[in-house]
Amino acid sequence: MSPDGGGEPDGKLARAIRETFRTIDLFRETMEAAAMSTFGSGWAWLVHDGTRVLIVTTTNQDCPISDGLTPCSASTCGSTRTTSTTRTVARTTSRRG
Repeated sequence: MSPDGGGEPDGKLARAIRETFRTIDLFRETMEAAAMSTFGSGWAWLVHDGTRVLIVTTTNQDCPISDGLTPCSASTCGSTRTTSTTRTVARTTSRRG
């Protein structure tokens, strides 16, 4: 997922997306709608809540990490809503013992 292509997600991420959204295309549509619904500057995020993936939005510099969510991918939305750029966020795993 990038402006220049990049192909579909695979592996665990693809399975998690399909479990939540049924298809990759429906995920993309939902992600785009979430990004376009953000007023002003903000982000649409694909996050993992410890159980499943879901889409959340934040404004300005806010980040879902503050809410205990793990970002998987993000789409930035400018105030003009004319461009949207999707970036894959490096996945981090932390184990607490």
